[in-house]
Amino acid sequence: MNVELIYEACEKGNINLLREFLHVCAKFIDVNARFTDDGNTMLHLCCASGQLECVKMLLNEYNANMYEENKDLNTSYEVACRAGQLEIVQFFMDTISELPYRNKTPLEHAMWTNKMNIVEYLLSTSRGKCWMNRCPPQDVIFACDKHMFELFLRRGYYVNAQIPFSEYSLLHYCCIDWPDVLKDRDEKIRLLLEYGARYDPTAKYFYVLEPFIKEMENQKYIK
Repeated sequence: MNVELIYEACEKGNINLLREFLHVCAKFIDVNARFTDDGNTMLHLCCASGQLECVKMLLNEYNANMYEENKDLNTSYEVACRAGQLEIVQFFMDTISELPYRNKTPLEHAMWTNKMNIVEYLLSTSRGKCWMNRCPPQDVIFACDKHMFELFLRRGYYVNAQIPFSEYSLLHYCCIDWPDVLKDRDEKIRLLLEYGARYDPTAKYFYVLEPFIKEMENQKYIK
């Protein structure tokens, strides 16, 4: 089996070479076999590299298993979300009713890999909005940069969401000292205040908020 040939055909979208290879070697290889050290199948490879026509061929002509997982327990659809392959993600969303994903939603995969194009698209769909409401608040705080975080708030993410198993709100969580961990912390605090996050002036963390509140009062964001 010429693994390099398979890899090249999938990565470059050489659909004729891939079809010929599958036709000639149909008796000797499994279309769902894992070809890489990461445990990726041909469908994984085509999704990762954004080769839509090859993806369609593997699914429609060779019954490739879209639920097959690689060593990271990601399906081909999840790989497409993580790779920022918008055409592939749209194709799955438009044609597959039971989307192949496991523990994390497609939105979480795109969020954690900072694929803004996928996040924007998913949040424009009804399924994506449902996934947004299921996103753990602490993940939204840590995974998103300021632009993605604002997109979540603009799309209706609950600004006063509570961190599970704690008394922390999103705003309180941002006020905790997270050196070198929480990116765009100050911008996130400003956004939460701008979008109406509640705060307690008697809380221990209020001293962190005071400069932001005064700044926004001066800018007439808060009256």
